This record gives sequence, C-alpha cells and structure tokens, in this order.
Amino acid sequence: MKDHLAIVCLILALACQTGFSSEDYGFADTSHLQKKGYVLEFVSALPDKNHWKMGQFRFKWNGNKPIKLWGFGFQKDGSFRVRFEGFSRFTNDEWKEVPVGYCGTGAEMFTLQPDRDYTLLIPLWLFQTEGDKGIVKIDGENISLISGPFDTTALRNKR
Repeated sequence: MKDHLAIVCLILALACQTGFSSEDYGFADTSHLQKKGYVLEFVSALPDKNHWKMGQFRFKWNGNKPIKLWGFGFQKDGSFRVRFEGFSRFTNDEWKEVPVGYCGTGAEMFTLQPDRDYTLLIPLWLFQTEGDKGIVKIDGENISLISGPFDTTALRNKR
C-alpha cells in the first residue's frame, strides 16, 4: 500500500511540474502536449475563399530555445500559416477531437524564436456548424501546443 501511495504521489508531483492536468480537451495524442510556457490565443476570424474562415491567433513562445512548427512560411505581413492542426469541439458537455486528414503537400518545418510575438493563421472551417467552443492544437518537432478555448458561434455565419 505504501508503494502504491508513493507512486501516485510521484505521478502527481511530475504532473504539477510539467503543467499537465487531467483536461486533455478530447485529444487522443497528448504525448508531446505542453500547456505552459507560451501564449496561443484566438484573436479574430477573417473570411477566406479556401477555408471558410481563417483564424488569427496570437502566439508567443516563452522558452529559452526556438521551437519548430509545421507550416507554409511567413506571409508578407509577418504572419505564419500553420499546418497539421488538430481541432476539438465542445458539444453535449464534453470535448471531442475532430478527425482531420492532411496530405502535407508543401508543408515544411519552420523555426519560431522565443520572446517574439507571432500571428498564426489557422483555418476554422471545422467550426462552421457544431459546438459552442473550440480548441486548436498545433504540432511541431517533439512539441504540441493548444490554444485557449474560444467561442465558435460567430464562425457559423457566411464567409
């Protein structure tokens, strides 16, 4: 019994150190998920001819080393177009991951520097019909980051 209690205490201590909680927002793969050390917040949605609406997210990495994320590079305005996003919707009182398939054509790994503000562009077409809240997960090299929950009701109107 003592050994079991010691293991539980160790797991809880490690969870507190890494910033993980029991809330996974419905994502199946949380192996590289980090919840602290960055800002990833929804700012606005813009009409987009290819993706219903394109979300603008403020991003700032607070680590001491750069990170690498999948994307298509920086636009003329300095924003970064993310690729291989994950999505989750809050429906019927629970978070559910939304399955998405990608071909990956043209995506590359890009380095984003610490302590610098970025605008990440993420298509939000998966939120045009269901759910009251959404979460976006972005993946990179040995790291996954999630946005804070944002209201998806405004994304249901026309482009």
